[in-house]
Amino acid sequence: MKRKHHNVGGTEQTVRFVLGAILIMTAAVSFHPSTAILGLIGVYALATGAMRYCPINAMLKRNSHGDEGVEMDA
Repeated sequence: MKRKHHNVGGTEQTVRFVLGAILIMTAAVSFHPSTAILGLIGVYALATGAMRYCPINAMLKRNSHGDEGVEMDA
């Protein structure tokens, strides 16, 4: 199994946590069904921030972590 490298840096991780929490709270407070997508995006932002790995960053070959040698357990 291929090992994944961290590709989310510290600043980006903080932004993902804050933005994810705001989106989830917005979706929870609003009772309109279309805001459910905001909640899903917020969950994705929190999850990728916590794992410090983003598949979209990997597809775009983007790495804000700054250290190519850091591996995470698979």
